[in-house]
Amino acid sequence: MTPEALETLLAGVPSGRLDLPVTALDPPAANYLGRFVPTGRLLLTGCTRSPAPGPVTVVGTGSGAPFDRAEVTLRFTLTGDAVSRVEVLVRPVADWSLADTFPPLRGTLLDTLRFTGAVLRLDTDLIAESGEPPSRPPLR
Repeated sequence: MTPEALETLLAGVPSGRLDLPVTALDPPAANYLGRFVPTGRLLLTGCTRSPAPGPVTVVGTGSGAPFDRAEVTLRFTLTGDAVSRVEVLVRPVADWSLADTFPPLRGTLLDTLRFTGAVLRLDTDLIAESGEPPSRPPLR
């Protein structure tokens, strides 16, 4: 992804909103994040953006599944004319369970475990180290 494409994706941030189509990310990040975002769009409200220099960082509150009401941080690292790294950090609300974010886990043992201070992390550098995920149908 080019810096220009990133700026287009982040155009709504000054108004406090972000509607990020997961497919706009580079394929490894889109495939991984797409597994957790059933609508194919990461929606944030109350967004702020870090000033330059450094990685482009957007912080907001998740709106809708699976990160509803969670603090979400998106960090895009630029190297030359490309986004070389994407990090997504999700900090769910207190008294959170995995089943709150992942509905298939409802009614299981994991639904009974509650967490405070949990952080979910997607980092394209780690994806690169672990290799491509198993094939899945493309996001629409």
